[in-house]
Amino acid sequence: MRVLIGFGRIGRLVARVALQSDDVELVAVNDPFITTDYMTYMFKYDTVHGSWKHHEIKVKDSKTLLFGEKEVTVFGIRNPEEIPWGETGAEYVVESTGVFTDKDKAAAHLKGGAKKVIISAPSKDAPMFVVGVNENEYKSDINIVSNASCTTNCLAPLAKVINDRFGIVEGLMTTVHSITATQKTVDGPSSKDWRGGRAASFNIIPSSTGAAKAVGKVLPSLNGKLTGMSFRVPTVDVSVVDLTVRIEKAATYAEIKAAIKEESEGKLKGILGYVEEDLVSTDFLGDSRSSIFDAKAGIALNDNFVKIVSWYDNEWGYSFPFCWQHTCNRPGPPHSQDKVIRLLPPSLAVVYKRHFRWHLHCFLSTDIVGDKPILVRDFIRSALYDPNHGYFSKMSGSVGQLESSIRFNQLQGRVAYLQRLSNLYKQHDISWFTPVELFKPWYAFGIAEAIMRTANLSIPLKIYEIGGGSGTCAKCIMDYMMLNAPAKVYNNMTYVSVEISQSLAKKQLQTVGEVQSHLSKFRVERRDATDRSGWGNGDHEPCWVIMLEVLDNLPHDLVYSPNQVSPWMEVWLEKVKDSYLPEVSIPGDRAPLVSTKKHGRTTDHGNYLDAKGDADIFFPTDFWLLERIDHYCSGWSNEQKTSSSLKSVKKRRTIILDTASFMDEFGLPSKTRTRDGYNPLLDDFKNTKFYLSVPTHNIT
Repeated sequence: MRVLIGFGRIGRLVARVALQSDDVELVAVNDPFITTDYMTYMFKYDTVHGSWKHHEIKVKDSKTLLFGEKEVTVFGIRNPEEIPWGETGAEYVVESTGVFTDKDKAAAHLKGGAKKVIISAPSKDAPMFVVGVNENEYKSDINIVSNASCTTNCLAPLAKVINDRFGIVEGLMTTVHSITATQKTVDGPSSKDWRGGRAASFNIIPSSTGAAKAVGKVLPSLNGKLTGMSFRVPTVDVSVVDLTVRIEKAATYAEIKAAIKEESEGKLKGILGYVEEDLVSTDFLGDSRSSIFDAKAGIALNDNFVKIVSWYDNEWGYSFPFCWQHTCNRPGPPHSQDKVIRLLPPSLAVVYKRHFRWHLHCFLSTDIVGDKPILVRDFIRSALYDPNHGYFSKMSGSVGQLESSIRFNQLQGRVAYLQRLSNLYKQHDISWFTPVELFKPWYAFGIAEAIMRTANLSIPLKIYEIGGGSGTCAKCIMDYMMLNAPAKVYNNMTYVSVEISQSLAKKQLQTVGEVQSHLSKFRVERRDATDRSGWGNGDHEPCWVIMLEVLDNLPHDLVYSPNQVSPWMEVWLEKVKDSYLPEVSIPGDRAPLVSTKKHGRTTDHGNYLDAKGDADIFFPTDFWLLERIDHYCSGWSNEQKTSSSLKSVKKRRTIILDTASFMDEFGLPSKTRTRDGYNPLLDDFKNTKFYLSVPTHNIT
């Protein structure tokens, strides 16, 4: 990705972050008030953050800086619409002047050829996105966004945790904020804010701030519930937020600390920090986290009224979100325990995310899946089909379909969720609801996101779904592509459902057809996916294969094999011959979605209230099929595995990953979380296994 940055205080720090990232290319800077040699000096030396210690910076000429061997164009133009961003190839402009903060003014950058503008300040009309809070609401057609303020970036993640876990009734915020460039070194005129005109280094100055109210824009559920003020103090950097709230659900301060600590080590790792040491402001200089909760500094009056305190480097910590997704190790001070972050793009990086896929092949956390590009597959055996009616049952409605998505954030917790499921089963005369149905659209959105991140999008996207159920997965994936993929990817894609059931094939067409434009890209092939003749000589186009919606009655840990030629296939065939694998057992009228496994044996539960929360969903499939429809592997079968043929075959890259890790990486976990923090998709599916693979033509 190619970025242009204004070269003021924040602009220089964003440039420092960008230049330490391999995936962001700094192509131009603009400052109409200083020369290139002075730019070099200001970039190299910084009173607060120290000297630049990476590659050398020097002046090539009056319009070019050299960062090592990298040339960066320098502009000195006051009117943003006159800056020729397009000539430099700049895709994203970081508008950090503090002047062009509304949409109309910031839009002037687009006239010069920029594609997106990110405002480094609050905006009265541009949508605001805060790391870890609302970045998933970004849509690809939004071209101008605001990264809010440094204080909002500190306050919002903290407020989100408290509100999600305990509910905020109302609250007041005070930020004790370091000096900024707009303040006076000695007493001077300030007609709008008389106190603001007093000498910054000699006074504690009360001031206004819109940070608390801005939280209501990124967290609508808190709109009108928070307000606040600021005290400007004579320190050069690092500020602290004091948030005092009345909470809805009674909780001790220890419980509140535990909730924040859990989030800081989980979904908000790298965004929200947690410290219990006796630290002071300078200890947080250079900390890249947006908000660092100070466990010892807070206090509770009672179980419904609490003060919580959180630190933030209002310069460096604010600059990091602009390049978030491109930094595997978020630098921090020596005491930081959150240096390694997830690469699920929390933050403004969502703006970048949609377009970076053209350059990057893998965004996955290496501690989960290594550094190979992957795609999800789940498994189903054709033995579970009924040719006339569908899955698992001879009832025409054996695969259930919900009229609307479950609103998990309106459910109090696990008991309420399980009761909701039991009620749904009583209301619907069906065998079972699939995971993709229960968690729609978020389950399918996670799969679509994985495809978009790993696919070679210069080739027309082709997806096969083996056993499409009610069509929910197909529709949701196509919805996601329509909303988030580049237009040509959606317009040229093909989605094929290989479905043996006539009734389900008809249902899939109806479901997908709810969006008229999907139908021209979707078709159903009525056949048994495991019938080798149905695939002919192989599909000579790159394609993805999705297999979903399965029950597990197999001790899958005994089926795994580290076989490097074709994982699991030989083991599966061997076990079938030995009649080792048990027959599929469906108790009663309904096949349970939730199963538990103890001591290597699977126990089914017909009632969700009896389930223990360790769903175990897995079926092996015919790997010959997967290899057959990838044209690099077409022609290779179990009978053709000779030493000579293996040398010429490009093998698939594969990995095993559980559903919880996968959805945490690719999905939107906040959308399937109940009010008390319980998340059935992540908590109940920890043993659900995904087989992940990428067609070899996407590996570079």
